[in-house]
Order: sequence, then C-alpha cells, then structure tokens
Amino acid sequence: MWFGRVIEHAQRWPCVAQTATAMNEGRPTPARLLGLQFILLVLISGGFFIDSWVSAYSAFVGGLIFYVPHGYFTLKFFRERDGGNSERVLQVMWMAEVNKLVLTGALFAAVFVTLEPLNATALLLTFAVMVLSNWLAPLLLR
Repeated sequence: MWFGRVIEHAQRWPCVAQTATAMNEGRPTPARLLGLQFILLVLISGGFFIDSWVSAYSAFVGGLIFYVPHGYFTLKFFRERDGGNSERVLQVMWMAEVNKLVLTGALFAAVFVTLEPLNATALLLTFAVMVLSNWLAPLLLR
C-alpha cells in the first residue's frame, strides 16, 4: 500500500523519528485529555440546564456523540501504537478513524430518530465545541 512506502521513506531519515519524539514531549496524555473533555462536557450541559432540562440532556447527548467515538479511537490507537511495526500502527490508526466516523454518523442518526423532545441547537453546538476542544487541546494544555 502507499503508506508502506511512506513508512519506508521515513525510516531512512532518523531525524523524522527524533522530531516526532520531541514533538510528543510535554503533550497531555490521552487519559488526561479525555478526562478534561468529559469535565468540559458536564460544564456545557450544566450551562444549558439554565435554559431547560431538554437543552441540558440534548447538550450532554451531543457531547457524548463526540466523546464515545473519540474514546474508541483513543483506546484502539494507543493500545496498538507501541507495537513497533509502523505499518501496522498506521493501518490501525486508519481503521480506528474510519470506525470513529461511522460510529459518529450512526449515533447522530440514532439520536435524531429516537430522542424526543430534542433541542438540536444545543446538541450540535455542544458537538462542535467538543470537536474544537480536541483541536485546541494540544495548544492550550502545554
């Protein structure tokens, strides 16, 4: 596969591995990041409780739609990444990402079909904030 060639090319340059190791120093651990994201989810849901109970549980469900697939990806990827076989690690990462996207879509479909009443604005806004928190976490948690 094409990523096998990428791995072979990267292995010829030892500075690539050294740079990747240096970049990972000082980053938050996956467990800490997931814990902080769950705290953020609870705080956002609590904020929506001011509006109504429906908004609060809609926000919580929206956060869970992000949190559950992201947690799956994290467990799957970080369980396999220490294997040493870089091609296998890359393959696991791609499969975990695909499964994460499928699970996210399935959860959105299930929620919109089964959950009544629902505040779609609270659900989607919380989902967006959780995605944004995942993008910004490495910058904010140094």
